[in-house]
Amino acid sequence: MVGGSIYEGAFLGLSGFQVAQNWDVPALLIAVYDESLRSLDLVLDAWYRLGDRLLGVVVNKVPAHGRQVLLEEVVPFMERKGVKTLGIIAQDSKLQALSLEEILGITGGELLTTSPAGEVRVEGFLLGSMGLEAAVPYFRKGRGKALIAPADRADLMLAALECPISAIIVTEGLSPSESVIHRAEEKGVPVVLVDMDTLSAVELLDAKWGIVALSGKGKVARAVELVKASLDWEALLGALGV
Repeated sequence: MVGGSIYEGAFLGLSGFQVAQNWDVPALLIAVYDESLRSLDLVLDAWYRLGDRLLGVVVNKVPAHGRQVLLEEVVPFMERKGVKTLGIIAQDSKLQALSLEEILGITGGELLTTSPAGEVRVEGFLLGSMGLEAAVPYFRKGRGKALIAPADRADLMLAALECPISAIIVTEGLSPSESVIHRAEEKGVPVVLVDMDTLSAVELLDAKWGIVALSGKGKVARAVELVKASLDWEALLGALGV
């Protein structure tokens, strides 16, 4: 099992494929669930390249709606090809989410409100690029999400604060109005100021989405719990000859 893509490091002769082939070691493939089944192509390519060195595959980040198709169609297909499925790990909102501390660290942002009493988890983003009337229905469904908007969209921020959002990220380095800060304090919603435009903030945070930071002890513990519960350990250890 090699971190990152199985193709990374090829120019050094150290891709996942090359390590397994050149050192003649067994490989366990971790494939991220993909509704387009592109990951299935990667699994079959790995099987063609590695042959008996491939112990099997663990499918990661499987949404609830994709599990049945995976079990009824994809897994049997791979089994017929000789590829064992050694685990199916469900998509987990806690692992996907970003904490307030992670958002501050990623963006270099400044917290404009007092630290919230409880844990803040951001599971998605709402962009402040639409009119107020069009935005409100999205805000009402925004539990667990953060609004990202420039300071001049106080109308959106105040409306969002009346809905179940988790945070507000103010872009372009300009602080929002005092009315926004005051209402956010009342609601216990953190407001973060970042020195970048809205699109850059979204791209930066999106690139870190779903990554388990080693400093995030709660995430690491949850990841370990999921792996322990989701892998077929008997089959895996048997494939390793343990």
